[in-house]
Amino acid sequence: MSLRLANVLAVITLLVIAFLSLLNLKSADFYTDDRFHEAQTVWFIVGFIILFVVSRIELSLLERLSLPLFAGAVFVLFLTMIVGKEVNNARRWIEIFGVTLQASEIAKIAVLMMIARFLNQRRSNDPPMFRHLGRPLLFLAIIC
Repeated sequence: MSLRLANVLAVITLLVIAFLSLLNLKSADFYTDDRFHEAQTVWFIVGFIILFVVSRIELSLLERLSLPLFAGAVFVLFLTMIVGKEVNNARRWIEIFGVTLQASEIAKIAVLMMIARFLNQRRSNDPPMFRHLGRPLLFLAIIC
């Protein structure tokens, strides 16, 4: 299977899952008179636009940005502990430039990018061993 066909199949799969989840949410809204499906539709569209833009970024640039993004995520996590917004007795939200976000969402992406960077730089002919998990686990430990 060619890479292009795999990408097309992945996008089609994402669209089908998005459509089915919106359909499910619409049917749930029918009983509660809420309009969650409308807001979720907007976020799906925004998400697919972001997906398209990010897919056009050169992988070497993403690799170079992984360390600054990781450092920024750690900083925002610490900042959340200090000045985070408390919701339901939990201080997990932070407001930056009028936008409220959960710092852990940034951290998830940053950890994945750092692990991908590490695995890409490893390029060893040795098969992966348990001892090779040290650095990726360190990235997780820093975030946790």
